[in-house]
This record gives sequence, structure tokens and C-alpha cells, in this order.
Amino acid sequence: MKKRKVKSNLAKLQDKALDAWKAYAYARDGRQCMVRAYDSSLPLNHSDVFQVDHCFSRSDKNLFLEPANATVICGNCNMLKGFGQRGIDYIVHQIVIKREGQAKHDEMMLIHQHKGGSDTWKSMTWLENHIEYLNTLKGAT
Repeated sequence: MKKRKVKSNLAKLQDKALDAWKAYAYARDGRQCMVRAYDSSLPLNHSDVFQVDHCFSRSDKNLFLEPANATVICGNCNMLKGFGQRGIDYIVHQIVIKREGQAKHDEMMLIHQHKGGSDTWKSMTWLENHIEYLNTLKGAT
């Protein structure tokens, strides 16, 4: 019989923060592919499965839970982006620029270019405050 791993309180809080981040993106964007909404004439086979995509890589924990870094796209677009389809990546960046403004995109680009380890992802207090912040944003959409 396999031992079941017990999640730490920190891991549970990280999951809760990620869920709040996704909920905010769905409240803002709806359940639609924003790539399709951006340009419906593109010859892409969109799916009806939606995911919240990170404009800047999810490996950058400094931007991992940044609301401006979240965009709802379909599973097919997310897969193409993951396989290095630069056109999808470009469109997601254009969506973020249009939605958040060039200045916010540039700010995130600077953070991403100078990424270092972020301890906020490991701070229970920061996560609790950020979950509250995301829930407040979601309520305002």
C-alpha cells in the first residue's frame, strides 16, 4: 500500500492562491479563448476547453500570481504556445498589452528579465494577503 503524501499548509495555501488567480482571470475574461476573441480569422482549431495561461512563464515566481499575467485561452492555443508556436505567444503578449497597457507589460518584462528567486511564493502571510487581493479584484470585475 502506497503512503499518501500529506500536503503542507504552505502547499495548500499556494494551491488556494493559484485557484484565486484562475478565478479572477475567468471572471475578467469569461470562458472564452482570448486568442480567438483577438483575431477570429486566424486558421486555428480552437477547443472548448479553457485554461488560464501565463503571458510570462509560470517558472518566474515573481509573476506567477500576477493578475495582469493571466489570460484565458483554449487548450489548443495553450498547447501550441507550449510547443513554441511563436505566433500564439505574440498574440498573448498583444492581448496583455491591449488589456493592461504597454507600461504594465514593460514592467512585467523587466521583472521577468531580472528574475531571481522570489520568497513571496513561500510566505504564508503574503499568500493570504494576495488571495484576499485577488478575491477583491474578482469581485470588482
